[in-house]
Amino acid sequence: MSAADDVGMNDRFDADAGPVVRRRGRPVLGAIAGLFLGIFVAVDLQQFAIRPLDNWSVLGLPTLGLVLGLALGRFAPLRRRPRDEAQATPAAEGTADAS
Repeated sequence: MSAADDVGMNDRFDADAGPVVRRRGRPVLGAIAGLFLGIFVAVDLQQFAIRPLDNWSVLGLPTLGLVLGLALGRFAPLRRRPRDEAQATPAAEGTADAS
């Protein structure tokens, strides 16, 4: 029995490296959200008369939002999930207060 036989039908497997681990995060979704965030921040700054709608506001803020959203989307979620549900929630036997 080979290592590939242990992997389920829906799992991806690389014969040389073993099971392929799916990367976390959604960089495309983060980039799109960051682009919209940059556009809305530029328009809000103009509407509240804080900054004029110039080239930097129109091109710089959406680009900055795109890069920030891409970076956050790539590394999200920022905290690790527990591998096993049993490790995440220890047995609560005897820990309840009986008052």
